[in-house]
Amino acid sequence: MATATANATEPTIQAATFRPWPMTVAFYERLIEAGVFRDERIFLWKGRLVEKMTKGRPHTVILTRLHHLVRPPTASHKVEVEQEGPMRLLHRDDTLPEPDLKIMRGRLADYPSIPTTKDVPLVVEVADSSLAADRSEKLEQYAIESIPVYWIANVVDRRIEVYTGPTGPADAPGYAACTIYRPGERAPVVLDGVEVGRIDIDEIFPKTDPWL
Repeated sequence: MATATANATEPTIQAATFRPWPMTVAFYERLIEAGVFRDERIFLWKGRLVEKMTKGRPHTVILTRLHHLVRPPTASHKVEVEQEGPMRLLHRDDTLPEPDLKIMRGRLADYPSIPTTKDVPLVVEVADSSLAADRSEKLEQYAIESIPVYWIANVVDRRIEVYTGPTGPADAPGYAACTIYRPGERAPVVLDGVEVGRIDIDEIFPKTDPWL
């Protein structure tokens, strides 16, 4: 019979290494269709289910204003303004962003399935607690997808940041230019290189906001 000794060497225990399994958009959509997700506030980002940030009142109000303000100058240009809807990427099959606002070419009837980034000339994100992510991860992904114009409605600094000149896929994806529009100025709404109107920044960030 074997007996333990004081100087016996304990066996080395190797830590198990599990390889993460990234979720694809197709699988994520099957889960949604099966009713797995109902009231969960999540979206798919780089193969992971990510919790949506809680939206405070300023975020909700500013997004609603932007939706109302963007519609008139774009109404006669055969585009649709969609709020918080998913957008399929061309360069990743494991990410399904849901921008706060996007403008899509054509009419809703043209999209029986989720629109892709090739259908979208302008994307808007309303940023308060999400400002860092909107300026980094989301900006890089929209640049890779060649979204022509990307707006950040910066709630913290009360301004609109307009990014233009996406690099597309690159070693360091980004936008060539960023123009800042502050209260007292007007931001141009540009669709496929054509300015279709301007929006007063004072109407997005009025001095009468109760949270100032």
